[in-house]
Amino acid sequence: MPDTPALDHAAVFAGAVVCAMAGTVCSGLLLAPRLLWPERVTPPPDPPEIRADWAWPSLLAVPPLVILFQTVAWPLRWAGVPRTPWMAFGVAMGSGVAAVAVAWVLLCRRAGKPAAALGLRWPHWKPHLLLMPLVGYPLGLSLMLLAILFEVGVLKRPLPSPQAALQLMRSLQDPALRAFAVVAVAVVAPVAEEILFRGVLFRGLRLRWGLLPAMLASAALFSAAHLDPGHALPLFALGMLLAFTVEETGSVWPGIVLHAMVNGIATLLAWKMPAAG
Repeated sequence: MPDTPALDHAAVFAGAVVCAMAGTVCSGLLLAPRLLWPERVTPPPDPPEIRADWAWPSLLAVPPLVILFQTVAWPLRWAGVPRTPWMAFGVAMGSGVAAVAVAWVLLCRRAGKPAAALGLRWPHWKPHLLLMPLVGYPLGLSLMLLAILFEVGVLKRPLPSPQAALQLMRSLQDPALRAFAVVAVAVVAPVAEEILFRGVLFRGLRLRWGLLPAMLASAALFSAAHLDPGHALPLFALGMLLAFTVEETGSVWPGIVLHAMVNGIATLLAWKMPAAG
């Protein structure tokens, strides 16, 4: 096997610090209107017909539901069905659609609520929210670099590999398959995850626990549901930012756009970067 290139710990740490500083500055600018003029930027409360006041069992069923649909492919593997890229991305796309459909039946149709109860409503937009990407990308990259530094420098483990979906992306050559993969990763996944984790889980917890506990809990469950310990910290940071986006706009649509940007850029980078080994 080829030798793993040495990791420059000082360079990684310096990069993490620079990214953290940039993200912190942008975070301050993003939070300033909320702290200085809360009455002008805070969205009005949800009307009763779209309030996220579901019962606890329905609310807490969201994370297991997401994980359950992610494991749909396991019985196919045990049965000896070959794991092809078409099947992998098809299962991922189908599981996201199915999870949202179940949530809609349980939380909207049976409860007599419109789709806006899932956060699918027109956002309350403010100009300072354009800073969202300038907060998420530097902070997420900083946490990823620190996680790599901890894994390699402290725990003496090899470099963490990319997420399974991105590893699969690197092997794709067929243009039709690449287009199908982009729809699964950068369209269906952001829509499904934002509806489930922010539209349902965050908004339901926000109503019961308040802003910060709901942000922390929904971000932690969002990170855990990806079943990817090597990228838990960046996923947690992304979950916090996306929850704040819903808090500021009253809608999941801006978060869907931001989430799609993150996944789309990660996909493009996976295609541009050479595979390891």
